[in-house]
Amino acid sequence: MRRLLYITVLAIILSTASTAHAQKGGAPNQPKIGIKVDRDTLVQGEPFELTINISTQSAVDPVVRLPQFGALRVLRQSESHPMSFSFSFGTGQKNQRFSKHESIYTFLLVADRPGKYQLNPVIVEVDGKRFKSQAYTLNVTPSGSNPGSGQAQSQTDPKNQTQPAPGAPDATIEDIDPGAVDPNYFLHLELSDSEVTAGQMVILTVYLYTTWNVAGIHLIREPGTEGFWAETIDTGGSHRHNQTQVTVAGKTYDRVSLRKLALFPIKTGEITIAPAIAQIEVRRGGLFSKRKKVKRSSQPLTLNVLPLPSMDRPDGFNTANVGRYNYRATLDRTDARVGEPVTLTITARGSGNIRNLVLPQLKEVPGFKVYAPETEVNVNARANTVTGSRSSKILMIPKEPGVFAIPGLSWSYFDPEAQKYRTLKSSAAKITVKPGENSTGSAATTVVSDPGTGDGSFDRLNRKLRSITTRADLHGGSDGITLNRPWFLCLVVLAPFSWIMIAVVSRARRKMAQNKLKGRSGKADATARVALAQLSKGTDSMPSEEFFAEIQRILVGFLESRLETAVAGDTMSELDARLIDRGFNEEQTAGIVSEIEGCEFARFARGASAPDERRKALERVEDLVGELGTVRVTPPKKDDA
Repeated sequence: MRRLLYITVLAIILSTASTAHAQKGGAPNQPKIGIKVDRDTLVQGEPFELTINISTQSAVDPVVRLPQFGALRVLRQSESHPMSFSFSFGTGQKNQRFSKHESIYTFLLVADRPGKYQLNPVIVEVDGKRFKSQAYTLNVTPSGSNPGSGQAQSQTDPKNQTQPAPGAPDATIEDIDPGAVDPNYFLHLELSDSEVTAGQMVILTVYLYTTWNVAGIHLIREPGTEGFWAETIDTGGSHRHNQTQVTVAGKTYDRVSLRKLALFPIKTGEITIAPAIAQIEVRRGGLFSKRKKVKRSSQPLTLNVLPLPSMDRPDGFNTANVGRYNYRATLDRTDARVGEPVTLTITARGSGNIRNLVLPQLKEVPGFKVYAPETEVNVNARANTVTGSRSSKILMIPKEPGVFAIPGLSWSYFDPEAQKYRTLKSSAAKITVKPGENSTGSAATTVVSDPGTGDGSFDRLNRKLRSITTRADLHGGSDGITLNRPWFLCLVVLAPFSWIMIAVVSRARRKMAQNKLKGRSGKADATARVALAQLSKGTDSMPSEEFFAEIQRILVGFLESRLETAVAGDTMSELDARLIDRGFNEEQTAGIVSEIEGCEFARFARGASAPDERRKALERVEDLVGELGTVRVTPPKKDDA
């Protein structure tokens, strides 16, 4: 009774103190955010450790949004929670529950270039309020320099401990239909222009807006590009570099660019761009939180495409020539002999639909045999534009000596920015052709015919080639036909017999391997629990990598026993598909994959070596084994047997 009285008095005192504290405006939901770097001086190319420490006290678990590191490379990262406990004030309907959390996020970073790197603020949402730290700046000195040492870089924002930050995202998006906005995550298509001229470039971007942590993104269906010529723009190959914070309908989202396309309309009128569909793997919480897969579809878009103007259109203009270009035509030589090739190169260079450009043709030149051109295209699609060059190389063979004129070639394109047609013309050139090597030196006695006949340059080339003669000796021996010899007949019989024996032995070995797994399903639960109980006795003495490797081995062995199939060599996607096919639901499958991935990561994460993290991992795996042990496993397919 005395102990119960003490507990009651203590609860009343704590409840009164909490109420008084709340009345003063100091509700226990104000996080402490600290950022620290372990090096006094940051040097280009040398790794350094950045630690983010967050302490919160709230009625619900906090939602943490860490900064993006941009051009800084992340070599390793870890997450730990050294302190987490809950307490309650009051009784009945006045009962208020608070939880204290401390989270430590550690990142090993490296800067490939010197300069200033500014990190976005750390954002923490607790009890419906949003707090953020100040922006953090890293100064990286060039490699080889030796600046004076200073204190380790560390920043804390005491202002954040008393007032919720209003938030300052990179941009506010106002042109998104509120009906298409999901509070957690949604896809959105965006066009750089709503109306363009036929052939004019327009940029289409597929964005993912999310308030959750994204573990994986797979674009199941690309946006529809029927009626367009499309070029994929290089975005750097990393979603991390394409992520920004924006505000939509008063809510802050992380916006990730999934795909960027340069579209060139090839028809006029209204063109509809079909929605994109993506499968997103998300999680809310720390490293070991459960993941889930969701599908989201974007909205369709309509682009109005105007026809090219008819006024001042050049004769013979090709509608594919839209953009901004320069143009030239050059000869590789101006002196040649009869039969020696001369190359005329026509090049257009600039921005637009480079692959579909149509260059002028050189059909006929007196005194020359002109061949069909060879085309070379170079395209560079990045930074919201498509640039490059297209060249036509025309081979010309002179047929007779003399001085010949190569006419200038005109080429026209439409400039969509100026809304004007522009015509460019190359300069005319002259080629001096001398008699061939075998000529008598007189133009009147030089005989040159078409390359396909007579005594022209191609005939001279043929004379230099050696004829290929057949010298095969088809003389047969006198020992008889090989097919009738006994040793050959034995080989014919032994070949299929050997193949049959190899097939039988291979099948027997597969059966033996499968029989080792059969019959273990009923004992899988008990075997895994015994192994986990033995592991728990040595939790504190084992190295971190050995501990999590053993948990992973126990979990994989349990799955192999339950499925009676080897799974150790499966990738995570293969294991996911196998478990679904054998009767496990999506939530159970996600839990298995998450634990295996978590063990793999924790083997190399320093924060995961804490005793609390190990105990939590053991408890999760024990609960998971108990739940999975009751699942009725379906027989394997023939391909898996």
